[in-house]
Amino acid sequence: MIKILNIIPEDRISGPIVRATEIAKELLMHNYETVIVISSNQNNAFDYIKKNKVNVDWVKFGKTPNPKKVFLLIKWLIFLPRDVLNFIKLLRLHDPNLVHLNSAFFFAPAIASKILKIPIIWHINDTMSGPLLSKVLGFICSKVANLIIVAANAVGEHYGINRALRTTVYPPVNYHHFLTNSHRISSTTKISLIANWSFVKGIDVFLKSAAIINKSFVGQVEFHIAGAKLQSQKKYSESLDQLIIDLNLKDTVKIHGHIDNISLFLSNMDIHVLTSRSEACPITVLEGMAASLPIVATNVGGIDECIVPNSTEPCGIVVPVSNEIAIAEAIFKLIENKDLSHSMGLSGRKRIENVFSLELCTKKHIEAYSLILA
Repeated sequence: MIKILNIIPEDRISGPIVRATEIAKELLMHNYETVIVISSNQNNAFDYIKKNKVNVDWVKFGKTPNPKKVFLLIKWLIFLPRDVLNFIKLLRLHDPNLVHLNSAFFFAPAIASKILKIPIIWHINDTMSGPLLSKVLGFICSKVANLIIVAANAVGEHYGINRALRTTVYPPVNYHHFLTNSHRISSTTKISLIANWSFVKGIDVFLKSAAIINKSFVGQVEFHIAGAKLQSQKKYSESLDQLIIDLNLKDTVKIHGHIDNISLFLSNMDIHVLTSRSEACPITVLEGMAASLPIVATNVGGIDECIVPNSTEPCGIVVPVSNEIAIAEAIFKLIENKDLSHSMGLSGRKRIENVFSLELCTKKHIEAYSLILA
């Protein structure tokens, strides 16, 4: 049995957590044992991974701060040797054949793996860093890792990573769990967004677009937001609560909090929206496509690669970032053209089966692991 240590600097359920957990279950049938390592056992990711019968551990470390926050950056550098030692202890305990790192900012386990001469796959799942910093991080990753996985081609370009040093592995969706009927009969159009309450996710923009649409379709539309309110984003969450009141959306916007059964949630929706200010290849968009929903998404990361808006079989509409008017206009178009909405939903489901399936993602992981271990 080949042992993989998949290290993710998060402790809440997120795209990388879901992807690693789903892949771990599949890899076990191919003689790969995975241990997912996260940043604490205090939030819902730890229980989620255990519930899925995947091995999980956690280790204490300081998360890499925004480089502009000098005091926090100095503090992080001071404690970096401690974090490296913690990861060395962890690696010696589990003795993996390969370390699979997530996030371009994750230096401590990379240093520890290098010291112990364990092969590294560096998996980059975001596009949050600016142009200069991203190129620096891409250069570091290229020098340290045996292979780089990017969540979309756009991510590789963002970090300036040579195509010869990287492979693209899109996040997977187990589409078998999602219903395919996109012709839900209802007098109310239900529009969904799935995101933890963070400024990066642009929920404020979603609410502003909801207010525009609601003026034209009073009593005919509902907006459903699923996702956890983060303690680290408390002020932003409070501003959203106030925005709902200010925009007179209390009866139109439904807040669901964190949900476990995403396929059931999406089966009751008509249009799925992404309003993020930054993403790599957002799994929530892929889940909407798996549920045969037309997508309205901001032009971030690998969105074009997901919904191919300019193809003969588009799966949705791409709009500019932080533009509530453009989002509202795209939703208007789908509400008023049921045939277009239906065809985009079917195209999305077809594309999930052909490009973003769990089976294909598992195969890509095995190919990457085999290449390095060979």
